[in-house]
Amino acid sequence: MEQNSGSEKMIRRGTFRVAYRNEDKLIIGCIIGAVLCVAMFITGLVMFGAPQDFLGFMSSVFWIIPAVVCVICIPVIRYGRNCAYNAGESEFETITPRGSDYLYYSDISEVIYTPTRLFGKPRGFLVTVVTSVRDFTFQYIYGGEELDQPEHTPFYLLEINAGLREPEAADPELTAAIMSQFAVMKEKQADRISKRRPKKNWKNLFDD
Repeated sequence: MEQNSGSEKMIRRGTFRVAYRNEDKLIIGCIIGAVLCVAMFITGLVMFGAPQDFLGFMSSVFWIIPAVVCVICIPVIRYGRNCAYNAGESEFETITPRGSDYLYYSDISEVIYTPTRLFGKPRGFLVTVVTSVRDFTFQYIYGGEELDQPEHTPFYLLEINAGLREPEAADPELTAAIMSQFAVMKEKQADRISKRRPKKNWKNLFDD
């Protein structure tokens, strides 16, 4: 598709989440690990009885601690990893745990959205950004139950700035909803910044 480089770019920044690689296997591994640790703990109680001294107590705790760690890791894996994006004039920057990627609008030819699932439930998209240099992939996680369309992802801005989409001509109501979503996100960021400021007292009354 021909890119419209002369149109005004949409400058935005925000956050999104991506899934861990092989997250289903990681969750299954945590469940199996927790079950095995609990089984070993119960086996120890059956064979040797309740701990009578400090050494016996520590032997029992030895199996409980990794079981608790495995259970705690499950919601952490399900939540995914926090990332950030910055849609600028000429490039779209993504900041992920693997580092920063700069996607230049002039190099982008296509953005592919492949729905993903976790244990049969809709999870998000495997977003593939096709460029003239190489392909970039992101395991995007839905931002909410109702935010399950490609237009709800930050990569929609990437398509608009690259000239692959025309939001006003396609669906003006959807565009207005997305813009309001970014406005709310910006207000939340401003609130977080304001909360970090120290409260006024007689020592910092005249400080800016």
